[in-house]
Amino acid sequence: MTYLLFSKAFIRNIKKAAKSERKAGNGKQTENLNLIAKHSGYQAWNNLSKHLESTGIIPESLYRKVLKAVLITCPITADKFVLSELKDYLNSNFERLADYSMPNPHTDNGYSHPSIDVKTELEEAYLTIFGPETLSVMVNKLLESEEGWCLDDGDLILEYQMP
Repeated sequence: MTYLLFSKAFIRNIKKAAKSERKAGNGKQTENLNLIAKHSGYQAWNNLSKHLESTGIIPESLYRKVLKAVLITCPITADKFVLSELKDYLNSNFERLADYSMPNPHTDNGYSHPSIDVKTELEEAYLTIFGPETLSVMVNKLLESEEGWCLDDGDLILEYQMP
């Protein structure tokens, strides 16, 4: 599985999780960040964040390792973190139909591009990380607030010739 996730968004979500955990009464934000780093195999948060920043797009093995470290370190606010990660995954890998596709009354979804099955896509990407129960609850919560999605074919180069 390839995760197209950018380090800045991931770092932002980790910091939010550590801060939310502090607000919930579980340690200080810096302590939580350092614990996440240690569970990820780094000596301190500074080392992990610098490594994440230098990667641009996060390698899958590192991404999985840090995700699990956040879930261990921030159990009180884990659901919020998972939801943020799922949203970022969708935004990084797919396009919202309403933003990307033209309305088309002759199709099942009402748009010119076919819809993806969001639940299936997220299960394929995250089932082994979050587990079926957590993932099912979070995907259902996400689908309550999100509309249709389609494949991102934005990497296709379209040529346009000026008249």
